Amino acid sequence: FALETEAQLVEHEDAITGICQEAERFDADVVVVGTRGAGLSTAVLGSVAGGVVAKLWRPVLVVGPARE
Repeated sequence: FALETEAQLVEHEDAITGICQEAERFDADVVVVGTRGAGLSTAVLGSVAGGVVAKLWRPVLVVGPARE
């Protein structure tokens, strides 16, 4: 099966709002956000990743840092 991807750079005064608005505008099937932590707590997710997960009613894939 074919998988279509699209990356989008979002500039907005509030990163969470900007990401969520663009996800809705694009009718995204999934949104991928990065984090510096390795767990799922708000402190580890970071404010942007945690805010997107809390606010967006679409699937969000949170990607942590590469293991060394």
